[in-house]
Amino acid sequence: MAKPPRTSLMAQVAAVKKTPEPVAPEPTPSKAKPSSELKTTAISIRSDTLKLLSRVASARQDQNGGRKSVSAVIEALVRQHWDELEAEVRSYGEGLK
Repeated sequence: MAKPPRTSLMAQVAAVKKTPEPVAPEPTPSKAKPSSELKTTAISIRSDTLKLLSRVASARQDQNGGRKSVSAVIEALVRQHWDELEAEVRSYGEGLK
Protein backbone atom coordinates (compact mmCIF):
# COMPACT_ATOMS: atom_id res chain seq x y z
CA MET A 1 0.00 0.00 0.00
CA ALA A 2 1.46 3.34 -1.05
CA LYS A 3 1.89 6.12 1.47
CA PRO A 4 0.38 9.54 0.68
CA PRO A 5 2.93 12.18 -0.29
CA ARG A 6 4.32 14.18 2.63
CA THR A 7 3.63 17.88 2.71
CA SER A 8 5.61 20.46 4.59
CA LEU A 9 4.23 22.14 7.67
CA MET A 10 4.16 25.46 5.80
CA ALA A 11 2.07 23.91 3.02
CA GLN A 12 -0.39 22.54 5.59
CA VAL A 13 -0.66 25.95 7.30
CA ALA A 14 -1.25 27.65 3.94
CA ALA A 15 -4.01 25.16 3.12
CA VAL A 16 -5.73 25.85 6.44
CA LYS A 17 -5.51 29.62 5.91
CA LYS A 18 -7.25 29.27 2.53
CA THR A 19 -10.21 27.48 4.09
CA PRO A 20 -13.01 30.03 4.57
CA GLU A 21 -14.33 30.46 8.09
CA PRO A 22 -17.96 29.39 8.55
CA VAL A 23 -20.28 32.36 8.93
CA ALA A 24 -23.19 32.21 11.35
CA PRO A 25 -26.52 33.09 9.75
CA GLU A 26 -28.00 36.47 10.64
CA PRO A 27 -30.86 36.19 13.15
CA THR A 28 -34.27 36.74 11.68
CA PRO A 29 -35.83 40.04 12.77
CA SER A 30 -38.72 38.27 14.53
CA LYS A 31 -36.31 36.31 16.75
CA ALA A 32 -33.74 39.05 17.36
CA LYS A 33 -33.96 40.68 20.77
CA PRO A 34 -32.43 44.04 21.65
CA SER A 35 -29.49 43.53 24.00
CA SER A 36 -31.06 45.87 26.56
CA GLU A 37 -34.17 43.70 26.78
CA LEU A 38 -32.61 40.38 27.84
CA LYS A 39 -29.51 39.60 29.88
CA THR A 40 -27.95 36.25 30.72
CA THR A 41 -26.82 35.40 34.23
CA ALA A 42 -26.14 32.39 36.41
CA ILE A 43 -27.70 31.78 39.79
CA SER A 44 -27.02 29.20 42.49
CA ILE A 45 -30.17 27.64 43.91
CA ARG A 46 -31.00 24.43 45.72
CA SER A 47 -31.72 21.45 43.51
CA ASP A 48 -35.24 21.03 44.87
CA THR A 49 -35.99 24.67 44.01
CA LEU A 50 -34.71 24.16 40.48
CA LYS A 51 -36.77 20.99 40.13
CA LEU A 52 -39.92 22.85 41.16
CA LEU A 53 -39.20 25.72 38.74
CA SER A 54 -38.58 23.17 35.98
CA ARG A 55 -41.86 21.36 36.77
CA VAL A 56 -43.76 24.65 36.59
CA ALA A 57 -42.06 25.50 33.28
CA SER A 58 -43.02 22.06 31.91
CA ALA A 59 -46.63 22.46 33.03
CA ARG A 60 -46.80 25.90 31.37
CA GLN A 61 -45.34 24.43 28.19
CA ASP A 62 -47.97 21.66 28.22
CA GLN A 63 -50.76 24.19 28.83
CA ASN A 64 -49.64 27.03 26.56
CA GLY A 65 -47.29 25.42 24.05
CA GLY A 66 -43.97 26.98 23.17
CA ARG A 67 -40.68 26.23 24.84
CA LYS A 68 -40.03 25.17 28.42
CA SER A 69 -38.51 28.19 30.18
CA VAL A 70 -37.42 28.33 33.79
CA SER A 71 -36.33 31.91 33.07
CA ALA A 72 -39.91 32.84 32.19
CA VAL A 73 -41.14 31.36 35.48
CA ILE A 74 -38.58 33.37 37.46
CA GLU A 75 -39.41 36.52 35.47
CA ALA A 76 -43.13 36.09 36.25
CA LEU A 77 -42.40 35.59 39.96
CA VAL A 78 -40.24 38.71 40.13
CA ARG A 79 -42.86 40.77 38.26
CA GLN A 80 -45.55 39.48 40.62
CA HIS A 81 -43.53 40.56 43.68
CA TRP A 82 -41.87 43.66 42.17
CA ASP A 83 -43.33 46.15 44.67
CA GLU A 84 -42.32 43.99 47.65
CA LEU A 85 -38.77 43.68 46.31
CA GLU A 86 -38.51 47.44 45.74
CA ALA A 87 -39.81 48.05 49.29
CA GLU A 88 -37.15 45.70 50.65
CA VAL A 89 -34.41 47.62 48.84
CA ARG A 90 -35.76 50.91 50.19
CA SER A 91 -35.86 49.45 53.70
CA TYR A 92 -32.10 49.06 53.49
CA GLY A 93 -31.80 52.74 52.65
CA GLU A 94 -30.96 52.35 48.95
CA GLY A 95 -33.17 53.13 45.97
CA LEU A 96 -33.29 51.02 42.83
CA LYS A 97 -31.00 52.34 40.15
